[in-house]
Amino acid sequence: MAKELSPKQSKLVFIIVGIIFTLIGFFMIKADINTKNRMDSQTYSTDVTYKTHTSRSDGKTKTMYSPIYHYSVNGQNYECKTNFSSNTKPSKKPVAVKYMANNPSDCYVNIAGKNFLNWLFLILGLVAICVPFLPKQKKY
Repeated sequence: MAKELSPKQSKLVFIIVGIIFTLIGFFMIKADINTKNRMDSQTYSTDVTYKTHTSRSDGKTKTMYSPIYHYSVNGQNYECKTNFSSNTKPSKKPVAVKYMANNPSDCYVNIAGKNFLNWLFLILGLVAICVPFLPKQKKY
């Protein structure tokens, strides 16, 4: 049978989990910013295609779309694949594609909503750290 945690142990668990979530969120955000900042050139996509991922659950089919941005540098064509998926097809509108001038295949596309999970980890971690320090409610 599991032993119940004392109030001090419960607070410590919240703080440890909060620190872990905060660090994960922080390092994911930092990695994304570092990737974006090391790109020294920019162009615009010439076409947008997508890879589909289909799953079936509870009799329902769900399709997710991962955009692939096509761009050209000095007459050479490249693809910028993303690890971001959405349940809507990506827009065909041109988007800014950042890349390394000395290696144009090394690219980055800033997609709205892509960093949601990173920020969610950071915010949930900070909330979990703060919870143990909230004032106790008085029992009437």
